[in-house]
Amino acid sequence: MELSSTELSSMTSLKEQTTRRYGQPRMKTRLQPLAPRLQALPRFKLLLQSLVVSVLFTLAVASVAAAPPARVLPDYSQSYSAERDPFVDAVAAIKLASDSGRQVFIEVGGSWCGWCHKFDQTLAQNRALADAFYAQFVILKVSVDDDNDNAAFIAGLPTFSGYPHFFVADAASIFHSQSPTDFVVDGQFAPERIEAFIAQMQQHRPASTTQPPQ
Repeated sequence: MELSSTELSSMTSLKEQTTRRYGQPRMKTRLQPLAPRLQALPRFKLLLQSLVVSVLFTLAVASVAAAPPARVLPDYSQSYSAERDPFVDAVAAIKLASDSGRQVFIEVGGSWCGWCHKFDQTLAQNRALADAFYAQFVILKVSVDDDNDNAAFIAGLPTFSGYPHFFVADAASIFHSQSPTDFVVDGQFAPERIEAFIAQMQQHRPASTTQPPQ
């Protein structure tokens, strides 16, 4: 069916009147404000990603700053070695202990000694215990094995039997000797017993090396 020119003119006039009265169709009105938001979406994503990266970096830096510094131990405190000279190490350990207000904890044992490794593992697995232990002692490991029994150094220690054996010394003397059995409960080193030992050693006062006036 074809529309006459009069009818077409009437429909065009009605459309123009509707547009003037009610504005553009609703669908177009809704799409127009949405277009700028769609164009800005990639920039928003980029901004969000930058913000996330910045927050993660800040947290990482804060975590590193809050982490306690790694403990640096002398070589003679870290492992048993048949190649080390215990006399030289003892002089260094006593000086370090004296300078830092600590005592020397002498461990006589060897890399072959299972209980020696268990003791080290107990400290390594308990940070609070290790902190208290190293605050009180400078460890001096003395190796005894088939390659080097360090007989001359061992001869200067109080008599003992079994390995490991522990001594505590200050600049004046060796004043404590014990086997590890007092630290062991049910086949394992008990942190609470080591803590009690630390407290016991804190009560020791080094003997004076100064001669009283005549």
